[in-house]
Amino acid sequence: RSRSGSRHGRSRSRSSNPSVPEKKWRETTTTTEFKAHPWILPPYLRLAPRVDVWFAFAVASCAAVSSIGQIKSTTTNGSGGGGGDGVAYGLTFTSGDDYALSICAVSFMVALGIAAGMRYAPMRTALTKNIFPINNNNHSGMVPTAQASFIGSLNLTVEFIVLSIMSFLWMIAMPIIVNGNAHYSASKDVPLAMAGTDIWNANLYYSSWASFLLCAYLWVEVFTLTDRRGTLKADVSSGPYSSSR
Repeated sequence: RSRSGSRHGRSRSRSSNPSVPEKKWRETTTTTEFKAHPWILPPYLRLAPRVDVWFAFAVASCAAVSSIGQIKSTTTNGSGGGGGDGVAYGLTFTSGDDYALSICAVSFMVALGIAAGMRYAPMRTALTKNIFPINNNNHSGMVPTAQASFIGSLNLTVEFIVLSIMSFLWMIAMPIIVNGNAHYSASKDVPLAMAGTDIWNANLYYSSWASFLLCAYLWVEVFTLTDRRGTLKADVSSGPYSSSR
């Protein structure tokens, strides 16, 4: 891209190749013009749709942790509110319930952090770059081993590893949250989302399922991506990078 005109009146000249160069698109975070503004994307880029899904995951997890926290507080202080979920009725908040509460809280903090981090260029790069890239152009002349090549081909990123861990933890937490038989056990555990076949706490029931499914969706989304960066080519049918200009 060339520029012409005075210092205070610069204007872009029409390039013989008006399309955005592939190299420029791939060097998003190192572009000099936008390096000083890491919160701003160049006009030829847009955030990947999964960035908004991370925010939805954070909202659902926040609702889930609030619901379980309320159940725990009423169980501990013996008020017996919320349909009788209190020690006044001989119910107990188990270690499994504490685990479910912890997973919801961790999910909220992680999802909110990544949702915000994906909007900040240096953090987005750290989250989405391959941790073990295959270096076929090293100066030592050594050929990468089969093990190194295999690990590099997995395209492991911080985002994908976090999603893998969170998905596994949620697979353990969901049976605890929706266990309707806990209320009828000998220890009289406090019901979380369900009591028997009935929905005991609708807010927790739907928010926990939403959190679990959003986490699973994000894992599948990132797993199936060849290019796992958090940006995509924007529609350049208009603006300074338009081919019609």
